[in-house]
Amino acid sequence: MLTPQEGHGHWELTRIRDDLYIIICDFAYREPRLVSWDAYVDVRGNRYSVPAECAGRPVTIRITLEDVLTVHDGERIVAEHRLRPQAAGWATVVVLTEGE
Repeated sequence: MLTPQEGHGHWELTRIRDDLYIIICDFAYREPRLVSWDAYVDVRGNRYSVPAECAGRPVTIRITLEDVLTVHDGERIVAEHRLRPQAAGWATVVVLTEGE
Protein backbone atom coordinates (compact mmCIF):
# COMPACT_ATOMS: atom_id res chain seq x y z
CA MET A 1 0.00 0.00 0.00
CA LEU A 2 1.23 3.50 -0.81
CA THR A 3 1.87 5.92 2.04
CA PRO A 4 2.87 9.61 2.04
CA GLN A 5 6.55 10.30 2.62
CA GLU A 6 7.58 12.99 5.10
CA GLY A 7 8.49 16.23 3.35
CA HIS A 8 6.97 15.27 -0.01
CA GLY A 9 3.59 16.98 0.26
CA HIS A 10 0.42 15.63 1.73
CA TRP A 11 -1.77 13.12 0.00
CA GLU A 12 -4.14 10.31 0.76
CA LEU A 13 -5.21 7.21 -1.07
CA THR A 14 -8.99 6.81 -1.14
CA ARG A 15 -10.84 3.67 -2.25
CA ILE A 16 -13.75 4.36 -4.62
CA ARG A 17 -14.56 0.69 -5.34
CA ASP A 18 -12.86 -2.60 -4.61
CA ASP A 19 -10.72 -2.19 -7.74
CA LEU A 20 -10.49 1.63 -7.98
CA TYR A 21 -8.52 4.16 -5.90
CA ILE A 22 -7.94 7.89 -6.25
CA ILE A 23 -5.05 9.89 -4.88
CA ILE A 24 -5.91 13.30 -3.39
CA CYS A 25 -2.84 15.56 -3.36
CA ASP A 26 -2.08 18.79 -1.54
CA PHE A 27 0.84 20.60 -3.18
CA ALA A 28 0.96 23.45 -0.66
CA TYR A 29 4.32 24.47 0.77
CA ARG A 30 4.71 23.94 4.53
CA GLU A 31 7.40 25.12 6.91
CA PRO A 32 7.78 25.55 10.67
CA ARG A 33 8.13 29.11 11.98
CA LEU A 34 8.47 30.81 15.34
CA VAL A 35 5.98 33.60 16.05
CA SER A 36 7.72 36.82 17.10
CA TRP A 37 7.14 38.50 20.48
CA ASP A 38 4.73 40.95 18.79
CA ALA A 39 2.63 38.15 17.20
CA TYR A 40 3.86 38.25 13.59
CA VAL A 41 5.43 35.60 11.35
CA ASP A 42 7.96 36.50 8.67
CA VAL A 43 7.15 35.09 5.24
CA ARG A 44 8.91 36.06 1.98
CA GLY A 45 10.05 39.44 3.27
CA ASN A 46 6.73 40.50 4.85
CA ARG A 47 5.28 40.06 8.33
CA TYR A 48 1.80 38.60 8.85
CA SER A 49 -0.22 38.85 12.06
CA VAL A 50 -1.35 35.94 14.20
CA PRO A 51 -3.37 35.96 17.44
CA ALA A 52 -1.46 37.36 20.42
CA GLU A 53 -1.68 34.07 22.33
CA CYS A 54 0.65 32.54 19.70
CA ALA A 55 3.50 35.01 20.42
CA GLY A 56 6.77 33.18 21.02
CA ARG A 57 5.35 29.79 20.00
CA PRO A 58 6.20 27.48 17.10
CA VAL A 59 3.63 27.28 14.29
CA THR A 60 3.48 25.82 10.80
CA ILE A 61 2.89 28.03 7.78
CA ARG A 62 1.16 26.69 4.68
CA ILE A 63 1.28 28.50 1.33
CA THR A 64 -1.03 27.31 -1.43
CA LEU A 65 -0.44 27.54 -5.17
CA GLU A 66 -2.92 30.45 -5.09
CA ASP A 67 -0.65 32.39 -2.66
CA VAL A 68 -2.91 31.98 0.36
CA LEU A 69 -0.99 31.80 3.64
CA THR A 70 -2.48 29.90 6.56
CA VAL A 71 -0.81 29.69 9.96
CA HIS A 72 -1.42 26.51 11.96
CA ASP A 73 -1.02 25.99 15.69
CA GLY A 74 -1.04 22.21 15.71
CA GLU A 75 -4.10 21.20 13.69
CA ARG A 76 -5.91 24.53 14.30
CA ILE A 77 -5.78 27.36 11.73
CA VAL A 78 -5.05 30.56 13.67
CA ALA A 79 -4.59 33.05 10.79
CA GLU A 80 -5.11 33.35 7.06
CA HIS A 81 -3.72 35.98 4.69
CA ARG A 82 -3.28 36.49 0.98
CA LEU A 83 0.45 36.87 0.30
CA ARG A 84 1.43 40.42 -0.57
CA PRO A 85 4.31 41.80 -2.64
CA GLN A 86 7.34 42.57 -0.48
CA ALA A 87 6.95 46.31 -1.17
CA ALA A 88 3.42 46.22 0.31
CA GLY A 89 4.80 45.68 3.83
CA TRP A 90 3.15 44.15 6.88
CA ALA A 91 -0.31 42.59 6.89
CA THR A 92 -2.42 42.85 10.02
CA VAL A 93 -5.84 41.32 10.46
CA VAL A 94 -8.02 42.80 13.20
CA VAL A 95 -9.82 40.03 15.11
CA LEU A 96 -12.96 41.12 16.91
CA THR A 97 -14.19 39.08 19.82
CA GLU A 98 -17.86 38.54 20.59
CA GLY A 99 -19.53 41.65 21.98
CA GLU A 100 -17.24 44.20 20.28
